[in-house]
Amino acid sequence: MRRERRGLRVLWSLVAPVWMLAGASLAAAESGPTASPSAAAPAPAATPVTSALPAVNTTPAVVTMTNTPDDPAAEIDDDGFRAPRWLGWGVRFGVASDPDQVLAGVQFDFGDVARRVYLEPNIEIGVGDNHTILKTTGALHYRFQRQRSFRPFVGGGITLGLDYKDPPNRGSSTDFEIALRLLGGGTWTLKSRREFFVEGAIIIGDLHDFQVMLGWRF
Repeated sequence: MRRERRGLRVLWSLVAPVWMLAGASLAAAESGPTASPSAAAPAPAATPVTSALPAVNTTPAVVTMTNTPDDPAAEIDDDGFRAPRWLGWGVRFGVASDPDQVLAGVQFDFGDVARRVYLEPNIEIGVGDNHTILKTTGALHYRFQRQRSFRPFVGGGITLGLDYKDPPNRGSSTDFEIALRLLGGGTWTLKSRREFFVEGAIIIGDLHDFQVMLGWRF
């Protein structure tokens, strides 16, 4: 009896390993081959990216600039002249000789028509010595360089006038006269930025011989 049990144990010890090995092989065959962790799936092909941004023009831009300098002298043309323009006006008062009269009038500033040459026409009326004279002068002033607040000038122009004569015990008459005016003087710039001026003039003709005027420019 003991021999039979010992023989069964020996037989089981020999058969059991074979049986376990066969069972493991059968289980592996039923589950199929396993993927190797090192065998990674191939990466998908890269898709080219197309930018949605618009194309940029790399051609350099050409910018045209118009020079509009603030300096009024830059507006003078190639011949050195410029069209008159309105800059202001002023009042003037004074006296004249032959005939002896008191004068009053207005003047206008049309700016420089050439370098330092200013167009400043005026209208004056004179009363006294049995004469009433209404005259206008197209005067050009050459202004010298300013010395602080003072600026001297010289100039001249053509004067056109109407001379109404009413002598006592004689009949009245009106004459049209043309004269040449030569003038000089100076201006002072006040704290208010207005200008005070003094002007003396010699008149060649039959209107006056000499006159002195004071005034302000606004």
